[in-house]
Amino acid sequence: CGQPCEETLWFEEKPFCCYGCKTVFEILQTNDLCEYYSLDSRTGISVGNVTDESFTYLDEPEIRKKVLTFDSENFARVSFTIPAIHCISCIWLLENLQRIQQGVLRSEVNFARKTATIDFDPGAVKLSGVAGLLASLGYAPKITLDSDEVQKPPTDRSLVFKLSIAGFCFGNI
Repeated sequence: CGQPCEETLWFEEKPFCCYGCKTVFEILQTNDLCEYYSLDSRTGISVGNVTDESFTYLDEPEIRKKVLTFDSENFARVSFTIPAIHCISCIWLLENLQRIQQGVLRSEVNFARKTATIDFDPGAVKLSGVAGLLASLGYAPKITLDSDEVQKPPTDRSLVFKLSIAGFCFGNI
């Protein structure tokens, strides 16, 4: 992904900065899709220790109502906060969950907010299975059950500050 490796993971004598990059490489290599790395020149030991019971509480009806943003018999949508997202490989992997898990219909990542919105078929995969899949890939979701308190990620005002300075300089030129 071109990011600096703070904690290097090794697989087949290749360094990876995170589980996402390593897992993307494994999936692409398994499916003979390594041409992905030719798209960007900067692209770059078992994954996770998650048991099947780690997220079973999410299947309880009361908790399910708090976590899901939409729920019906054959379609459900959930938004998870995923703090581990940090590079393009993370995004690519999370937006292609339907290739890994049958029953996942679509997934969309918001990099700035570090959230993933996942549409799935509750008849094919349980909510606990979706959360377990994320955790097994190295992206354990941060789940908050306080429906009264809206969880907002801390606002990063550095971009607004930089844009303000650029505008001021541009105006003076």
